[in-house]
Amino acid sequence: MRAFIPFAAVIAVSVPYAAMAQEGVVSGTGTAPVTRDANATRANAEAAARQDLVRNMARQVLGAERLGEVTPEITARLANQLRPEMFEPWSYERVGQEYRATASARIDRAWFQARLDDEGVVSSSTQAGGQNARVLIMLDEAVGPSRDTNQPIEVTTEYDRFRGATFSDTSSLSYSDREAAASTSQRTGAYANWYGAGAARRTDADAYARSTRLEDRNNVQAAAVDATRYRQRVVYQATATTRVGQAAVAALTGELLRHDVATANGMNALAQFAPGAPPLFTELRDSGQLTAFLADAYRTSRAPFFMGGQLSIQDNGRSPNTGQATCTGQLYAQAFATSTSQDIAATSKSGEDAASSYELCAARLSENLARLAAEELGPQVQRYWRNQSRGVANAVAAAQGPVEYTLVIRGAADMGTQADVLDALQGLPGVQSHAFLGQEGGQMNLQVRYEGPMPLNLALYQRLRGKPAFANATSEVVGRQVIFCLPGGC
Repeated sequence: MRAFIPFAAVIAVSVPYAAMAQEGVVSGTGTAPVTRDANATRANAEAAARQDLVRNMARQVLGAERLGEVTPEITARLANQLRPEMFEPWSYERVGQEYRATASARIDRAWFQARLDDEGVVSSSTQAGGQNARVLIMLDEAVGPSRDTNQPIEVTTEYDRFRGATFSDTSSLSYSDREAAASTSQRTGAYANWYGAGAARRTDADAYARSTRLEDRNNVQAAAVDATRYRQRVVYQATATTRVGQAAVAALTGELLRHDVATANGMNALAQFAPGAPPLFTELRDSGQLTAFLADAYRTSRAPFFMGGQLSIQDNGRSPNTGQATCTGQLYAQAFATSTSQDIAATSKSGEDAASSYELCAARLSENLARLAAEELGPQVQRYWRNQSRGVANAVAAAQGPVEYTLVIRGAADMGTQADVLDALQGLPGVQSHAFLGQEGGQMNLQVRYEGPMPLNLALYQRLRGKPAFANATSEVVGRQVIFCLPGGC
């Protein structure tokens, strides 16, 4: 089963060098004049190789444009801090009157960045304001005690039986006795005097009735009972405790901090986007809601970056050879710029481990995978900040002096439109030179050397907006490339 693990706390994890991930190999070469003192000659060549190695490492971490910040004094101090266990075997050769030493070393980038920071040389993210632009983190957890998550973890069966007899008597007896009597009398006659008599008639009748009713209802039910009841409760694998996931998040955020990448809690942004039960990162990605979430996080939380991923740990049972619990796992993580949904970093790591218990194996493996992932994610995020700084530097350079631009006009299919562009460049203040590079499929490419108070795309549009073909044109500036899109051209 899967669960959402919000980032709850940032824990700086101190990692000994022996447990660090596989750092990239950096090399440096140094030379020294051959003298009679062979030991001194070799030591001088090795010192020069160490310093060359430091400069090459600084170029990777800071970029070539910032190498001037690493002075010779700083270079010498950093070279002396390189430990013997960092180095691969040295190689030596004599070339004429020079003795050459070549050093190769595996240097943890986070460790090297921390040493630069001690010398006052800040990271690319700090220089570009990255401390105020934290990365929101959420990590899905898929950790279970079984390799087959479709198999139940618990099956409870209940069985009971009742045997006996039942008896029910709802019989009734009713009695009624009714009696009725009636009589009638009728007379008719004529007048008679004393001396004579008339006719007369008389009728009398009597009636009598009696009824008796006896009703006997018999309703007797009897039966033998043999009842069986069967119930089964199946419990499928529930999400394990989030300790494993929290350990992974702590290791991931701690390692990112070592790379000078600031992090923050992603739960608030997620709760604002989807009130109620928070969705998983994989659900956001697979349902097509990730872009909407990134835009909402940028708008409501002013969070410029978001990192989501999934941690999966499987129990492989105990080793038949050692008896230890074994486990395998995978961790995937991806970082985005929320304003544009641009991917800025991604990594996927897998591994296996063994320990006295599955819980210990899962916790240890999740931490190792998180550190391995951060070893790649940290430099990638720093590279993003370095490019941001370069963009600012290019903009400043463009404002202070002539800059070579590649001008791309898309949708300029006819000769008249192309001629309009060339005429506009010919008389545009600040354009020192321009060259036609080629035209194909409605796209026209030019090289323009420009120095002016206004950005080239706006200055060119002011000259061309009176033309019908350019009235609704749009433009985009990417580094030193200016792209003009005519209607229907992009």
